[in-house]
Amino acid sequence: MYPYRYYPNPYPVYRPEDVYPPVEIDIFQQSLSTSQSLLQHGMTLINGFSSEAFIQQFMNAAQAGKREEVHRIIQTIGVPIDIETSFNPSGITFTLRDNQNDSPCCRLKLYLTWGRSFR
Repeated sequence: MYPYRYYPNPYPVYRPEDVYPPVEIDIFQQSLSTSQSLLQHGMTLINGFSSEAFIQQFMNAAQAGKREEVHRIIQTIGVPIDIETSFNPSGITFTLRDNQNDSPCCRLKLYLTWGRSFR
């Protein structure tokens, strides 16, 4: 066994006190408001899948890899913002983003399962 020796640091470490700026809630309040809007749009999207015929048409287009058709079908639901979609055999992800500001603050991701996972 090797003897352990303590060697003091020859260079002292000076750490300034943690200084944070005053709390400003404006940006957070804006994010909360935008998130409420995104949640409402998400509910509109989910409620748009109310008929079995619509779901069948949507899933057939996705299974065939027809991305433009999937996008067109989603647009018929009437959500006024852009919705990014990605899908695979086990599910679909919808991403709703705040496009009204120059710097988007928020996004809502919805993942819906529609098949068995291949793990």
